[in-house]
Amino acid sequence: MTDEKFLKKSQQGELDAVPMYNALAKKFADKNPEVAEILKGMAADEGRHASVVKNISGDSSLRPKMLKAKAVPVLMNCIGKRTMFKIIAGQEYKAYDTYAPWIDKFPEIASVQADEKRHGDLCMKIVTLL
Repeated sequence: MTDEKFLKKSQQGELDAVPMYNALAKKFADKNPEVAEILKGMAADEGRHASVVKNISGDSSLRPKMLKAKAVPVLMNCIGKRTMFKIIAGQEYKAYDTYAPWIDKFPEIASVQADEKRHGDLCMKIVTLL
């Protein structure tokens, strides 16, 4: 994968995660404020990640796509909360692995990679809180 393709894909993925986590936080705001706060924090982290990648790529044209923000809460109603958060955790762990080979070239993303592992762990914590 080229540097440009990796950076664009990463930046878009981080941007898309912000509204998804915010939508999930709203869903839990009344019934489980602890989970909502975790999700709000993750949304903020994803926004910071997008900024880190943007600073490397220089691409300011990307905007969040709302598909995940709309689809994930609906899908969660179909497959269950615990299952959904296990899937999201898997995606966060996969992102951790995806960033690994790029850290030597782009050392700024080391903090992003560390957060992806932490997000996976937080999603698994959410599973225990539900």
